[in-house]
Amino acid sequence: MPTAVEFIAAVAPAYNATAEPISTIGVILRFGLTISDGRTIPYEIEVEQVGGRRATAKEREPINLPQFCPQRHINYDGSFCLYWREVSDLDITDEKTAHTWWKTLWKFLTLQARVKKARRWPNENEWAHGTAAVHQHRAELAAHKLGGRYEVALRERRLSVVRNRRVLQLFKDKRHLYSVWFDSKKVVNLKQRCLCGTTGKKGGKRLRRCGSHASDASQLVAALFLWEVEEKAFWDSFRDKQCCGTCDNCPLQLSVVRSSCANLALLETRGRPNDPTIRKNTCDYPD
Repeated sequence: MPTAVEFIAAVAPAYNATAEPISTIGVILRFGLTISDGRTIPYEIEVEQVGGRRATAKEREPINLPQFCPQRHINYDGSFCLYWREVSDLDITDEKTAHTWWKTLWKFLTLQARVKKARRWPNENEWAHGTAAVHQHRAELAAHKLGGRYEVALRERRLSVVRNRRVLQLFKDKRHLYSVWFDSKKVVNLKQRCLCGTTGKKGGKRLRRCGSHASDASQLVAALFLWEVEEKAFWDSFRDKQCCGTCDNCPLQLSVVRSSCANLALLETRGRPNDPTIRKNTCDYPD
């Protein structure tokens, strides 16, 4: 039976691509990607088989894409983050699944062309980084159970969680929705009307009596909180890595600014320890 990379190479002509084997588990794909403005971007993509039926892809040399950019879903080794295995299956077992792999790669590179112009990921249909994606997935499942309003608000990134001592508070934009105890992860007020808006014989149902919604509400808040924690931990792990500079508001850019500001403040303090203007001369950056 052909290997995953052999299936990928076999269907390459359908994408006006050539495939050059470089090892028993690797191949170089060469093709031109035509984007919406009519330009064609030449690509050389190195594909390597991983395990039995999976394949990684990266630009052979970082010509069109940065070597590393989490904002653009390019891993530290240059490989593309094409999908998340927990919820998607991109195993290559035949020509049909090889076409699915190609279409995923094509969409990924098309989005990269849009990133170059917009300087941000062009849609909200993306997974969080690292293990934060696990909590994003849990938040999405909980929001789905609570109803469309929560699904839309989550997709539009309008939900946020703030810890206030013993409770976690859920906000939509700046409006407080409900709170959850930090330790027990239970909704503080289970007697309130259910968040889904369902009504019964006596009016709106109480949260504690509306199916699984009390549990769903607490899971949504807990998942959002842990999503933020893990996302921060992910970026902290790359604090010393250089930003490619292709996306605005990149956390790596911010970490560089923080480091530069800290060094500048230290140098200025050493040189003029009693000067009250030192604080004004250091950089300002958001917390």
